Amino acid sequence: MTHLQLFKIRKGRRCLCAALMLCSLAVVGEPNKEKDLQAVQAEIKELKVWLESAKGQKSKLESQLMRNEKNLSDLSQKIQNAEKALNQEESRLKKLKRQGAHLNSQLLEYETRLAKQLELAYRWRPTGFLKMALSADSPAVAARKMRYLSYLNEARIADIEAYRATLTDVRALETEVNQSVTSIRTEKFQLEAHRQKARTQKSQRADVLAKLKQTIANKDQALQQRETQRKRLEALVAKVERVLEQYPHPDQTQSFTQRKGLLPIPTKGQLVQGYDQGLPHEGRGWLIRGHEGTPVKAIHHGRIVFSDWLRGYGMLVIIDHGQGYMTLYARNQSLLKTEGEWVSAGEAIATMGRSGGYDTPSLYFEIRHKGKPVNPRRWMASK
Repeated sequence: MTHLQLFKIRKGRRCLCAALMLCSLAVVGEPNKEKDLQAVQAEIKELKVWLESAKGQKSKLESQLMRNEKNLSDLSQKIQNAEKALNQEESRLKKLKRQGAHLNSQLLEYETRLAKQLELAYRWRPTGFLKMALSADSPAVAARKMRYLSYLNEARIADIEAYRATLTDVRALETEVNQSVTSIRTEKFQLEAHRQKARTQKSQRADVLAKLKQTIANKDQALQQRETQRKRLEALVAKVERVLEQYPHPDQTQSFTQRKGLLPIPTKGQLVQGYDQGLPHEGRGWLIRGHEGTPVKAIHHGRIVFSDWLRGYGMLVIIDHGQGYMTLYARNQSLLKTEGEWVSAGEAIATMGRSGGYDTPSLYFEIRHKGKPVNPRRWMASK
């Protein structure tokens, strides 16, 4: 082996080692998002266990309310999915019927042309060809007529093949239409079953709420209950913050603070209670009244850190936006995201409802910085 060959081999080995070192560094340096997600979900699970075992255990009626509202949330999502599937299938059926009308129109056109061609073929049947050959016409004229008959035959054959193909398409389409009609019937049946269950759950919820109101002896007791619920939310937010400190928020094109004064309203509706307009026990956020099922959207990019039922707040979503900022969305009808998921600004995360024991559909919304509520008015874009 020459010195030049030995030099090349050593150089190649050094390059390979350097490349392997760089690769290993890249693997170590790259954050494992999947592990972070699992860790966050595990921490949130521990928080939920803490909520269940916290002071002020839920009464039997409160437990019934929680189960009832969770069932309603699940049914609401199933109803939305069933309605979406039904609408898609009905749109598909309309499209199939339009295709069927077009194909039937083509069949009619082929049938008309074939009828005319058959009539011509009958007129110029085999004896006609002989007469044409022995006619007084010149050979050139006779040849031209023979070519014309040949073209007619070719056209007829092509039309017959097209007719057969179209007929096959029509029959296949008829099968699809029948399947679509059956699917629509099934979707309607499932939808009605979900709606019936929802009606039952709503009736049971009304009974539970009536019994809960009877257990509250006076106004002072109601205020004390609300204060306890608010403190539980404060404790939850504090624990969530401690969890989030372990998992840094990724860089964004625009941070939460850069969007100050430009953030969108989270849902459609009427603002019936502004910041600091409610009683102290009611929290310091916005109360937006609207229609049940109205989409509730994230106001900024972030990670879902809580998505579950909480006493006094119903179906609650908390989003971490980084830099110590979080947003809270309470009283929802259904939750569309789970803990650990990332959401974008304007993405639907829930639907408006009345969970938490409330009578009218509304969204309770808060912005918090380092655990403390801040006035949403300063952050929202003016209409």
